Amino acid sequence: MAKADMTMKVLLVLVAVAVYAMLAAPICDNFGFCPLGGAAPAPAPTNGPIATCGNNLCDAGESFQNCPGDCGCPFDGATMTIGPMKEKWNPSTTITTGARVFVEGVDRGVKADSSTMDVNFEDDIDIYYAENETAASVAYYTSHSHFTVPCTSAFSTADQDGMEELIAVESSSNDLSFKIFCEDDGLLNSHASSEDISSGEVISLEFKFKPTFEDGWSPYCEGVFVVEGNSSAYDKLMVDGWTETTVPSQHTIYSTINKAWAYEVPLITPPTSGSYETITASLTIDAKAVTITNDTVSSINITWYDCDWYRNTNTGKMEQGVEDNDAADVGDGNIQDNVYIQ
Repeated sequence: MAKADMTMKVLLVLVAVAVYAMLAAPICDNFGFCPLGGAAPAPAPTNGPIATCGNNLCDAGESFQNCPGDCGCPFDGATMTIGPMKEKWNPSTTITTGARVFVEGVDRGVKADSSTMDVNFEDDIDIYYAENETAASVAYYTSHSHFTVPCTSAFSTADQDGMEELIAVESSSNDLSFKIFCEDDGLLNSHASSEDISSGEVISLEFKFKPTFEDGWSPYCEGVFVVEGNSSAYDKLMVDGWTETTVPSQHTIYSTINKAWAYEVPLITPPTSGSYETITASLTIDAKAVTITNDTVSSINITWYDCDWYRNTNTGKMEQGVEDNDAADVGDGNIQDNVYIQ
């Protein structure tokens, strides 16, 4: 009887050891899932070399793809295709303009759309699409693209940032749909419905504007709004909330008795759909203590100057403004409006 008890104890110990082994080393499948809990076993060692990036040596198992810091680009150079350019919102429109290209800060001249040029990996590229159009009568605003050449044998600049999509200038038949309203009756200001203003009075006239559908106005830099009036009739003409700036050198005063003030037009970012929201602002007129009766003498003149890229002829650098370094107009033709005061 004592021998049987001993046998039973030995069996119980063996069972306990087996259960402990199962819990200590859980069974896991090939995907690392362990039904009874615990961690998956370490993966089996690979047969090939393992990449150890960071020692500035392109060792076995390393390449430009997994260790770009150790392994250089395998291509001696790349063929870069300019564009192709297309009109934003109307990609089927034929584009005939070119693009000025800078490589590592060096002006490589104007290149035709879809032309090619040789560049090297990590070259610093600046492209100014539609830069070669005639200033003051352009069809598209110049857009700027900046990138470094990728590690490849050939690529298109159109694959970089979308700046090859050119924005057509504002329709001359629309001219920003500018409308200004009289303060006294809320009617649209016109020669037949002018604003009445008394001596020494300060009034604000609401005005509205927006670019034409699928066109644009000064999309990459702030344009300038110049407002001028009889210096004997007005202390100041101002646009509420807009930053006052310098009157462009190219601006010609309508009359020798006039004084002009200039304001930056807030940037009008092109909408994704091509449909612009109406922009509202207020023109404040501070009248002098004089009697204003003749709307021909007291009318207020407005000129909109759009901003664009241009090449500075003194430095060769690309800059932005409403006029170039010789005070010549850039971008498209300027828009003119009137406010009639009685």
